[in-house]
Amino acid sequence: PLPHVDQASTELYRDRLNKADRAQKAYEKALSYDGQNLPAALSLIPLYEKAKEVKRLGEVLLVELGHGSDPAERHPRMQRLADLLDMGAGDKRGGLRIALQALAEVPGDEWAITTSHRLAAESGGWPELVEAYEAAVPRADAASDVKAVLALLGTLAAAYERELANPELAIARNQKILGLSAK
Repeated sequence: PLPHVDQASTELYRDRLNKADRAQKAYEKALSYDGQNLPAALSLIPLYEKAKEVKRLGEVLLVELGHGSDPAERHPRMQRLADLLDMGAGDKRGGLRIALQALAEVPGDEWAITTSHRLAAESGGWPELVEAYEAAVPRADAASDVKAVLALLGTLAAAYERELANPELAIARNQKILGLSAK
């Protein structure tokens, strides 16, 4: 139920009276009272999509994302949100944050690795990428995901060498790659 809002009236405005603007205001009011109100957020998604309100859509998609705990459910939402932030809102750093969050949940995810690498390059978010990748390597290794470990270490080595001017860490990551390749 929507606190401080008569849900039946709101749905009547939206569905039968074709007054989406009044329904939208009611849902926004509910969300202003409770910033994590999932029914209000879900109701606002199609309204914001139709109105092409990218910033507001991103905000309610974040609310939706906060209510899921299953990576299989969360991951497509994260992809959608990262793409919306990156391409729709022009917020590459915001898209990077979401892609790195997806990587934290599933360290071997190819989309998260590829997208976070691209967005770090486009936004200069190398320090954030390096921190997240360094945390992801042991988890991918523990899951015996050698392909992910190699991709993460390869990106780390390149980032340390080319972007962060730290050849010692670049060499150390390349040595780990050679050690994995020898196995």
